[in-house]
Amino acid sequence: VDEKQLLRAFIPMDSSGSRLDRCRRFVEPQWQLLAANSSANVSQIPTEGCLDGWAYDRSEFLSTTVSEMIQTIYMGGVLTGAIVYGGLSDRYGRRSVLIWSYLQLGVLGCSSAFLPSYSTYCAFRFLSGMAVSGVILNGFSLKVEWIPTKQRTLGGTLTSFFFTFGQMILAGLAYWLRDWRKLQLVVCLPQFLFFSYAWSVPFKIKASAPVPVLLLHLVLHSHMKKEMDSSRSTFTAYDLLRTRQMRRISICLLVVWWEFKKPLLT
Repeated sequence: VDEKQLLRAFIPMDSSGSRLDRCRRFVEPQWQLLAANSSANVSQIPTEGCLDGWAYDRSEFLSTTVSEMIQTIYMGGVLTGAIVYGGLSDRYGRRSVLIWSYLQLGVLGCSSAFLPSYSTYCAFRFLSGMAVSGVILNGFSLKVEWIPTKQRTLGGTLTSFFFTFGQMILAGLAYWLRDWRKLQLVVCLPQFLFFSYAWSVPFKIKASAPVPVLLLHLVLHSHMKKEMDSSRSTFTAYDLLRTRQMRRISICLLVVWWEFKKPLLT
């Protein structure tokens, strides 16, 4: 008798009759059910709840999390972070919020691998989602501010490739590391490297800097001044749909972002 057949003596079938029940078990082992010609009336056999917890199938993954609810909580953190960190970056500067987001994501992400309860894990995932918004929004804003207008399309496209590469690498890591705690650590530990590197980025150029660096700073400052002078007007969300060209661009961006986020929501 193999393991699957042995479970029939301890666990009744569910209402569909096609698989074992996930929440009930027999009060006493029913060895007669293992017989090929058993005619026992299973509905009359007393059952009880799973008082000793659950046993999970580890043939494919050693350890997993309940992804549906956690992913919803994570995306709620992403939405909250977009609202909170967007305002903080305008007030305290994008560099400060970006560096803090790297640190928050690294600390909370690595700590999530050692949390003892499901509720605290959900809370840490929510805060990690907020940190992800801080990284993406401020990183994208700095990229747009530093790159001249004509090169922004190319720069944005090349940057988006790293999202694709990251998803491909993550799939390979998940196949290699079957324990979600190890996967959590491997994914979040590089955030400390990004946090350390962000301190070395020269957001302010000293007068004693080399000539190429000073020239780069002057060119960036000139581009930013031109754009600031040309964008003195105040716009609202209605302006995204006011003209035909803006409506077409806005609708295309909505579709692209929906397709980009849909795998994270399913």
